[in-house]
Amino acid sequence: DHWERWISVDYGYSRPCAIYWHARDPKVGRIYTYRELYGAMIKEVDQARRTVGMSVKDGKTEKILATIADPSVFSPRGGGSSIADVYQQNGLIVERGNRERKSGKARVHSYLSIAPDKKPWWVIFEDRCPNLVRTLPELILDERDSEDVDTSQEDHAYDSCRYFLMHIRAPRTASSGDDSPDPHIDEASNNEWAWYKKHFVQKSLAESNRSPIHEIDSVRE
Repeated sequence: DHWERWISVDYGYSRPCAIYWHARDPKVGRIYTYRELYGAMIKEVDQARRTVGMSVKDGKTEKILATIADPSVFSPRGGGSSIADVYQQNGLIVERGNRERKSGKARVHSYLSIAPDKKPWWVIFEDRCPNLVRTLPELILDERDSEDVDTSQEDHAYDSCRYFLMHIRAPRTASSGDDSPDPHIDEASNNEWAWYKKHFVQKSLAESNRSPIHEIDSVRE
C-alpha cells in the first residue's frame, strides 16, 4: 500500500520557521508527523534548499503530494517577488494553505482523538519533531475567543500542522467513551493540550515492534 506524504510550512525568519513532513497510513488513515525543520534566522533560500535536501535519502527523493504553506508567503514584497517565488526558484513548490483559524482548530481537534482501533489519529515522533512536541502542549486558549488559541504564544509548529490538516480530509470516524481523551480545556491550568504527550506522542522508534516510520523511510518512489 502507498503511504501518501505531505510537507507543511509556517514561514518565519526573525521568528522560527516551522516545516514538517507528514505521512498517512493507507490502511486506517492515521497521520504520522515524522520530520522537522525548525528555527529562526534561516533565510528563505536555505529553508527551501534544506527542505528539498531533507526529503532525499540514499539518493532517492520522497514523493511529496503537496507542500502546503502559510498564505503570507504568496504576498509580493518590495522587489515584486514573493517568498513562494524564492522557494520555487530553489526547488520547493508550495500551495496556499487554508488560513481559517477556527475551522482549523476544529480540524486539529478531530485528529487529537482516538480512532476505532483505540490508537490516536495523529502520532508525532518525539525524537524527530522535538519543537512540535515541546510547543503544542503549551498552547492555551485565547481569553477573548475560546474557539482559537492565543496567538502571542510560540504557535509556529501548530500553525504549520494546522495548514496541513486543513488540506486533507477529516478522520473517517471518531470514537467516544472513557478511553478517549477529551480534547477540551483543562480547567485547572487553562492548558488545552496538557494531556497531549501522554496520549499522542511516540517517544522513539523503538516503542513499536513494527514502526510505521520504518515503512515511511523505506518506501521511496
